[in-house]
Amino acid sequence: MKQSINTEALDAAVGTLRTSSSNLNAAFEKVSRHTSTLGSCWQSGAGSKAETTLYQLSKANEDRDAVLQNYILVLTQVVEQGYLMAEEANTSLADYFK
Repeated sequence: MKQSINTEALDAAVGTLRTSSSNLNAAFEKVSRHTSTLGSCWQSGAGSKAETTLYQLSKANEDRDAVLQNYILVLTQVVEQGYLMAEEANTSLADYFK
């Protein structure tokens, strides 16, 4: 049974992951900018808690982004390139037995 990887679908998935990551980062950056403009409005306990929570969400987004970038790297460099190299080697070996 022949196994194969649809590299076009893999490229499309990687593109979607990159776009989604970029959109999430832009949304977090926008929230961060708006939060920082509130400055002295965070004078209450609730405001302080909201500011702390937003900071924690921003930090979690950085961690999420790092994981996603590593996942994209694995898909593009290990899975896709590894598959293409293996296919090339298999084809080359098969040519010796023709």
